[in-house]
Amino acid sequence: NVPIRLWRNVTSSLSFTSVRVQLVYNIQWGNICDDESFGITEATVICHQLGYTGASSYSRARDDLFGNDSLPTLLSNVSCSTSSYLVILQCSYDDTPPSSCTLNDHVSVTCCELYYVIVDYSAIIHVCD
Repeated sequence: NVPIRLWRNVTSSLSFTSVRVQLVYNIQWGNICDDESFGITEATVICHQLGYTGASSYSRARDDLFGNDSLPTLLSNVSCSTSSYLVILQCSYDDTPPSSCTLNDHVSVTCCELYYVIVDYSAIIHVCD
């Protein structure tokens, strides 16, 4: 199991739900590049790893308000074939990120507890709380 932490404005905490994602890879803390392959499936795997049931969204650092850090980009091209993986390193990834991935391209996720609502006895809606 790879250590993952949620980081916001120079503080890390497991109680955050909407934050920048940092992980340990090769005994170093760093970030994941939000490139073309990163999406809601990968965000959901990260949230599963942190004990949540799902992810409601993901973004790039330049689009959030969590501040920038000086940690390196450790992974890019993270791609999960299913959201049922338990840890992000079960997905495919590249551990030599391109130099084009900047601090503004680091991954942010919003984790949530997922539950289901039945509407009119026929439709089931996935809702994050």
